[in-house]
Amino acid sequence: MVFFSSLSWAQNGRINGFITDDETGEVLMGANVFLLETGQGMATDRNGYYVLDGISTGVFTVVVSYLGYNEYRGKFTFEQDDVFNHNVALVPRVLEIEEVVVEGEKIQRKVNIQPGKVNLNPRQIKGYPALAEPDIFRAIQALPGVLTSSEFSTGLIIRGGNTDQNLILLDGITVYNPSHLGGVFSNFIVDAVKDAELIKGGYNAEYGGRLSAVLNVTSREGNRKKFDGSANVSLLSAQTTLEGPFYKGAWLLAGRRTYIDKTLELANDLNLTDAKVPYYFYDIQGHIFSDLSNTDRLSLSFYGGLDDFNFDDLGFRANWGNQTFSLAYRKLFSDLLIGNFLLAASQFKTLFGLGGESGLVNDNNINDQTLAADFTFFQKKDLVWKFGFQAKRLGFLYSSSFGDTTLYDVNRSPYDMAAYLKTKIPLGEKIILEPGFRLNSYSEGNLRLFPDFRLGIKYLLTDDRYINFAVGNYHQFIQTVQDDYNPSILDFWVAID
Repeated sequence: MVFFSSLSWAQNGRINGFITDDETGEVLMGANVFLLETGQGMATDRNGYYVLDGISTGVFTVVVSYLGYNEYRGKFTFEQDDVFNHNVALVPRVLEIEEVVVEGEKIQRKVNIQPGKVNLNPRQIKGYPALAEPDIFRAIQALPGVLTSSEFSTGLIIRGGNTDQNLILLDGITVYNPSHLGGVFSNFIVDAVKDAELIKGGYNAEYGGRLSAVLNVTSREGNRKKFDGSANVSLLSAQTTLEGPFYKGAWLLAGRRTYIDKTLELANDLNLTDAKVPYYFYDIQGHIFSDLSNTDRLSLSFYGGLDDFNFDDLGFRANWGNQTFSLAYRKLFSDLLIGNFLLAASQFKTLFGLGGESGLVNDNNINDQTLAADFTFFQKKDLVWKFGFQAKRLGFLYSSSFGDTTLYDVNRSPYDMAAYLKTKIPLGEKIILEPGFRLNSYSEGNLRLFPDFRLGIKYLLTDDRYINFAVGNYHQFIQTVQDDYNPSILDFWVAID
């Protein structure tokens, strides 16, 4: 158990800090922090940060718990206006204590307003049935309210929405086609993922641009204590993960590739068979960060993936893939205000050809350049504000040709911008409100505004039972299309007029 404390002065008794893994130094999202004597508590945010405010004078026990880790308890004596900056490193454990799990679930249930919100970590994902290897989408398909178009597809139909109505994010970056082999496997490497948060509708004002659901995937940060690595081979692919310390931070690199095509090439060279597989895919994902100071963190993330299907005998070829790159900066302006800034670029390409060079060629490109900022302000006990903005410059190319004849050629370059504000307001002991407002702007010249109003309500029946309710309006400005020639395994994205 490792922790650091310092003492300063303010208007109210308060304790705040970061919760991390003692072995790797990674921050722990959703860790439960509460005062044993009063029950006041919260779950850490995506930065692993917590604030407990409005604490009266006296001796209080701070409890920190997280599934798979030993519980931490520390006693603090609060005099008038004391503020403790207290970071806790939790020690992983093998045996799970049931009482700790139940208490943690109570804290998370109380603070979560959004109905249908589920968080999955790698350990949970690996516990779900899988086709060839652990897969995030396969795990999500086992959840209530989630369907697929077929047993062999990872396309997520969530509470009746279309697959293109789901917002898929990797470290805050939009991923437009998150699957391989026409939807059989997702493109996220489980060993490189820290958390997958699914919100099955009724999401708050922080998110927009889709009608159905949000899947927010967060990459692991890497081991800042020591170098580590792993490798494994499944029926589908071979993959490896490497990680280690970096200057005041850590790095992580993970990659995988299917190997059946290379195996058969070797067998062909040895005259063992003449069979061939004209398909392969690969993924590579990385993250590196450095804590420039106690209040500043700079991070760099990237992802690249490709599916390649080339059947020369039939004149058929298809390839599609994503590339993302982001630079993130986290600033702790004060104990009560934390900001996250993001500069990112994302690209999705699809190419489909039939009949060779003189045949049909369909091409689809999306370029996404994003600037975003999010702020969390812990104004006082039980009152937290979250606000921010996002500006996107999108580029869409959708073209089709047959030989030298152009069938259509569509180029669009819209701007997609938004600003949002949301908060949580407790009304007595039983009701918590989460009102929010999001203002969207989508245009290619003339400014058009689209307001979104959101409201979440939680009614606590008991400590273990509650009712969540959410209402709001949502806008979506892009969609997938199919024409008479494209195979259904390919997604072609276009901007909506």
